[in-house]
Amino acid sequence: MRGMAGDVALAMFGESQEIGRLQEFGGEETVRAFDREQQMEKSLFPSGFHQNINFIIEALSSRKAAFSRTMFSRASSTTAFAKALPTFRLQPTSNRSFHASAAIMVQTYFTVEWTGRLVTIDKANNRVVVEPEEKLRKKTIKFNLFDKDVPKTAENFRQLCTGEKGENFGYKGSKFHRVIPQFMLQGGDFTRGNGTGGKSIYGEKFADENFKLSHTKPFLLSMANAGPNTNGSQFFITTVVTSWLDGRHVVFGEVVPGDEESIQAIASIEDRGSSSGALKGGQPVTIVDCGEL
Repeated sequence: MRGMAGDVALAMFGESQEIGRLQEFGGEETVRAFDREQQMEKSLFPSGFHQNINFIIEALSSRKAAFSRTMFSRASSTTAFAKALPTFRLQPTSNRSFHASAAIMVQTYFTVEWTGRLVTIDKANNRVVVEPEEKLRKKTIKFNLFDKDVPKTAENFRQLCTGEKGENFGYKGSKFHRVIPQFMLQGGDFTRGNGTGGKSIYGEKFADENFKLSHTKPFLLSMANAGPNTNGSQFFITTVVTSWLDGRHVVFGEVVPGDEESIQAIASIEDRGSSSGALKGGQPVTIVDCGEL
């Protein structure tokens, strides 16, 4: 995991050599931040880009306020860093402020295999056939998990992706058993494969964590259930806005925005569905691999 100095470099500069220096400094060492009041009295970056980086390195390594690297666990944010340090003003750019980026979310993936056409979804949410041939396809769907809003639900999905609970306890080898076009793709029943099974890492079922997040856009990850507080391992991926599900199903993630391979996989699997949810042609859609990115 990068230290805070590495995070500063990645967020602010994007210059490979300078990033390397800051990452080397941050590494696994305890990072020391500088005092806000004293530094705000000075001109932070008086003489250009490279000296700015040197200044950060010097300041971070010399001040008394210590920050343990444990502050930056998977579920934490660089927001804590922003609170600890003053606003950085880069010169010669005129008074442009740096703000810490949003938390780096947990990311997982499915590698999915199916037989059918290759389809995508354009910006207007229209389905476009890319390759009309019916043949075996394999693509990867990548997810961001909202582990800060629903940590328990996100962790359940993450562990079922990694399979760390043990053999035959997770999504690998399971199928999307229900696909309804212009609605959703449902999967996660790794015990029975037909929508009547599955289980969570916490036991057979666990309670609805909260309903902070709403079904406000396509390509969200949400928990399938059989009523209140019956979450297990089954999930669905929306392909349209599904606001009528708000307050009934826990949203806990999203397909990585703008990832074309993910969108093609989802659209192509959706193309195999029907109004009843049964897959056309009887060929399964299988998660052949999955894990954490």
